[in-house]
Amino acid sequence: QSYRLDRRSAWNLQEYYRKQRAEAGPLPSDRRVLVETFPDELGNWRMVFHAGFGRRVNLLLEMVAARRAGPCESMSTDDGVLLVFPAGERPERNPLRGLHAGEAAEQAKAEVLGSAMFATRFRHCAERALVLTRPLPHRRAPLYLNRIRANNLLAQAAKLPEFPLVAEAARECLEEVLDFENFLRVAVWIEAGEIELA
Repeated sequence: QSYRLDRRSAWNLQEYYRKQRAEAGPLPSDRRVLVETFPDELGNWRMVFHAGFGRRVNLLLEMVAARRAGPCESMSTDDGVLLVFPAGERPERNPLRGLHAGEAAEQAKAEVLGSAMFATRFRHCAERALVLTRPLPHRRAPLYLNRIRANNLLAQAAKLPEFPLVAEAARECLEEVLDFENFLRVAVWIEAGEIELA
């Protein structure tokens, strides 16, 4: 096989994988999520999920893992998810182990509907639908005032899950910003053991 790399780049890539294999054992792939747990420089424990599913899927994995792990800080990238456990508490278990796809889907939806991302999308939907009143053309309303109005509207609309603006904001979050369909596929594969947690 031939690759479009010069010798130095090929050597660097080979060394990167060799060191990773020596440190952690198996390498992550589309069918294996590698989970590493280690203390950082401040004594906080970190758990990293090496999962190359892309940020749109990994953000949903982050939400589910953080919810199942308990109090922690989290972030996600295209290549994985990071959980940071404060106060030097070592995580007891992998929060994705024993994952049930249906439960994960419900947890992910609940996390999205309670997020700042959803509130922002809801405000944009309400403005497009002309539900939020706009000031006169020659006057500008401060952004904080639009946020307050949108939050008041959301508080009322959230009582009706089928309210069109709620449904549209949820659809935008789950389908345009995030990739709920592929997240659900990954969750099903994890539950079935088709994606290994190593």
